[in-house]
Amino acid sequence: MKDSDAPVVAGVPAWVLAVFILVALALGWWVGSRPSAPAQKGHEEHGEHEEHEEHPEGEVELSAEQISRAGIVLETVRLGPAQASFQATGSLAADPDREVHVTAQVAGRVLEVLVTEGQQVKAGQGLVVLDSPELARARADYQRALVETALAERELGRRTSLALVGDETRRQMEEARVDVTRAESALASARAREEVASRRLVRVEELLEDGIASAQQHEEARGALREAQADVRQYQSELAAARSHLEREETIQKQGLVANREVGEAQAAAARARADVRHARDVVVAMGAVAEAQGASTTLTAPIDGIVTARTVTRGETVDQGAALLTLLDPSRLWLWIAVPESQAEALREARSVELKVEKKSYRGRITYVDPQLDPQTRSLRARVELENAGGRLRPNMFAQVSLLGPGQGQAITVPAGALQTVEGQEVVYVAEEPGHFRRTPVKLGSASEERVVILEGLQPGERVVTAGAFFVKSEDQRGALGEGHSH
Repeated sequence: MKDSDAPVVAGVPAWVLAVFILVALALGWWVGSRPSAPAQKGHEEHGEHEEHEEHPEGEVELSAEQISRAGIVLETVRLGPAQASFQATGSLAADPDREVHVTAQVAGRVLEVLVTEGQQVKAGQGLVVLDSPELARARADYQRALVETALAERELGRRTSLALVGDETRRQMEEARVDVTRAESALASARAREEVASRRLVRVEELLEDGIASAQQHEEARGALREAQADVRQYQSELAAARSHLEREETIQKQGLVANREVGEAQAAAARARADVRHARDVVVAMGAVAEAQGASTTLTAPIDGIVTARTVTRGETVDQGAALLTLLDPSRLWLWIAVPESQAEALREARSVELKVEKKSYRGRITYVDPQLDPQTRSLRARVELENAGGRLRPNMFAQVSLLGPGQGQAITVPAGALQTVEGQEVVYVAEEPGHFRRTPVKLGSASEERVVILEGLQPGERVVTAGAFFVKSEDQRGALGEGHSH
């Protein structure tokens, strides 16, 4: 069939009209089969608003999921001891007792600097190496004093040995004196017996001439005299020997006395030598050096654990005695100087401690000094606080806003500072009345610190307030106040 033979409707071929009708039917079916999402969503939202239960202003309803997602935490309100507090500004400073200036204790030339500014050092660690001709001379004097002391000690030992020999001689001399006394006594007795024997012989001879005594008696008398004379001669010999021995021992003893005198002189010389050693060693130690070492160099060491906060010397530099080389600081404890207005001067005197917070970490210190006079320019009162700086986060010359804590009066309700929110210029907290239901509660504030706030009016003991996530509850509260409704 040719195209010219196809039916024509209003000038349009019939087959074209049939295709158009089929496409239109297919498009209509596809559109009719899609769900009407916008209309359905609008209907659901309309139904939700119809089911939403309106709450009075200042009340918030949250689901368990919202409470968990917002990290809401509750705290039960209790009465506790009142604590007065007020704010002040302060600046941190180094504790002078924990800051050390390392100086050159002897003039010399810097051979090497072993540390850099900002470096942490330990006590005993080397800091600076110095070369000093004066130190070399002092060490030489010390070594010379050691040698002289050794010689003096040796001479003292020799003299002491001789003195010990003299002590033995003195004992022998005393024994010789006893021998002389004994010999003199024996001789005297022998001479007495000789005298008696001599007179008896004379008497017997007279009697023999008269015919009264016998020849035998005469011989006996002569024998007794000869025996007595022999004893005298013997004891004379013994006495002479004893006296000779005594003289010899006395001579030796005199020599021993000389030895004792020499011992005393040797002892004095040794004592002077030992004193010279101590003095020479003290001179070297005063130069910051080790006396037993050799040469002209010495290494200055850190007297404390700390940080090098200043370095004022370079390698090759010549320094005088007393010149500043380094400054070390032990930052484990710092001073905080605070300035309190005149109106708070009395509260400062009653304050017990100070609290400050740096990088979310709290530090508490004790007030150790309050200036007895006001500053005439600023009309403020200065006070010093000692702070333990665990971790070393605090730095000298930092400024800080601090809370001064002191004794309050009676009992008070306190809440964490995070529980406090401001709505329309009014300080409020959110009280949990039942699970998921929170009520905005205006409060009247007393004293405050960075962590807690004293509540004078608005809360009762036993109530539970939102301490974490309070800002989220406030946001939901304000959304409701603007008529946006609460989302669940």
